[in-house]
Amino acid sequence: MRRRAVAVAALGATLTVAAGCAGGGDGFRDDANAICAEFEAEIDAVETPTSFDQLNESAAQVADLLEEATAELRELDPPGDLEDAYGDWLDLNDAAVANARKISDAAEQEDQAQITELAGLAEQNEQEADALAEQLDLDECKTDEPATETSDR
Repeated sequence: MRRRAVAVAALGATLTVAAGCAGGGDGFRDDANAICAEFEAEIDAVETPTSFDQLNESAAQVADLLEEATAELRELDPPGDLEDAYGDWLDLNDAAVANARKISDAAEQEDQAQITELAGLAEQNEQEADALAEQLDLDECKTDEPATETSDR
């Protein structure tokens, strides 16, 4: 969602940054992966934008979905040895939500330069989140594929 004229696909990827669940390590991972898979499917269903108006809508939809996923993930109780990394990962989710909302606002203003800058921030966020998801062994919470740029707005 971000890269292309930005961007919703990458945004989707950034949003994929979710994590954990209640119970022990495996139960926690199973629950977190289930939440991530559910919301990733919903994010994947968001239409790839071809205009600023569509990007505004798509980015807002992705932000809402990521916010909802993160709220569910916050209800989980990771094992003690994963708490810090999980907390950092959830913080990246919060940052992805804020960034998606900024992309939506920039699209409303048809500010391509701001969209491009925010897409770069989304990519950095996505990379950091993927690294933490890897550390947490949350395979469904990692980006499936690198985001690609799409043509103009």
